[in-house]
Amino acid sequence: MKIICNIYKFILVCIVVTAGYMLASEGYLFASESGGSWRPAYDLIMRWVNFFILILLLIKFLKKPFAEFLNKSKKKVSDELNEVVAAKEELDKEIQTSYKILRESDVRSSKMRERLVEQGELKKREIIKKANAEAKFMINSAKQKVDGYIIDAAEALQKEIIDEAAAYAEKELTKKITEKDNEKLVENFLEKAKK
Repeated sequence: MKIICNIYKFILVCIVVTAGYMLASEGYLFASESGGSWRPAYDLIMRWVNFFILILLLIKFLKKPFAEFLNKSKKKVSDELNEVVAAKEELDKEIQTSYKILRESDVRSSKMRERLVEQGELKKREIIKKANAEAKFMINSAKQKVDGYIIDAAEALQKEIIDEAAAYAEKELTKKITEKDNEKLVENFLEKAKK
């Protein structure tokens, strides 16, 4: 309120000084060489007096509404500022909450990543274990097949050797056995067959 009164006083002093300067510059306040009429000076002084009266009336009647307007504006600005501060504090809280959630999600994602790596390692071990078991089974199966092939080959070779030996023996026997030996063998065979 004091500030408003001081402003009004300052404006009033400025107006008085300006009016005095204008009157002095026109030559109305000092004696002049010409014997002019007093009417223009009187009119000018009365205009300034009327202007001062108007200013005083405006100050008297507009002082209270102007002060109320300023107080309302001040209160409105203060309320808006408080709302902005409250909104800022709310946003700060939300930002802090977001940071906290982000940190927690980072921790959760790292734990999840660790669990996935552990599960992957377990699956890897299981797959390797199954692969080793299947490889052993396949190796044993292959050994059995190879052993079977070897046995079959040995039997085939043995038969072939026997056939070759029999053929060789027959060939050699036919050279050494005579007709008489052949008749004796037939007789022995027949005698054995009769018994």
